[in-house]
Amino acid sequence: MRYANALFLLASERGQLPMVEKEMRSFQGLLASSAEFTSFITSPLLRRDVIVKGLDALFVKASISGLAQQFFHVVVKNGRAAAIPTVIQAFLNVLAESRGEVIAEVTAAHALTDAQKDMIASALQQSLSAKGVKKIIISPKVDASVLGGMMVQIGSSLYDGTIKGKLQKLSQVLKANKAA
Repeated sequence: MRYANALFLLASERGQLPMVEKEMRSFQGLLASSAEFTSFITSPLLRRDVIVKGLDALFVKASISGLAQQFFHVVVKNGRAAAIPTVIQAFLNVLAESRGEVIAEVTAAHALTDAQKDMIASALQQSLSAKGVKKIIISPKVDASVLGGMMVQIGSSLYDGTIKGKLQKLSQVLKANKAA
């Protein structure tokens, strides 16, 4: 995404990557913790200046300043406020990629323990080290509908080892055999 790449380049040029990363993660946490705030930011019904004023009030409380604050202002003024959550994640992905890190979104039926996260990261590290990956960052998600097993998404690649996925494949095979 253009905005994420532009922010990464600007922060890098100014030597502010650690600060901008911290502020983006902080803002991402605020979005994740408050559905109301997310609705406010992404509402197409609110005028841009209203969203900017709301953000300014939040920036003071969340200690977000400088480049990150300017960045959010530009995004909102350009009518792209609804894309802020996606832009933040894209920025963090670009940053991780620049460090040789890969974010693996791991979805399981139950919360993963630290030991399980470490085992998954280690297994992925072994299989991806030949591709220049230096570190695997596990981003866990819980979805009871997967029933068991886990699903791992790295970029556009999806590895489905869930019971739900296996049942769906079995169902497709049975339907294909029935039609034949």
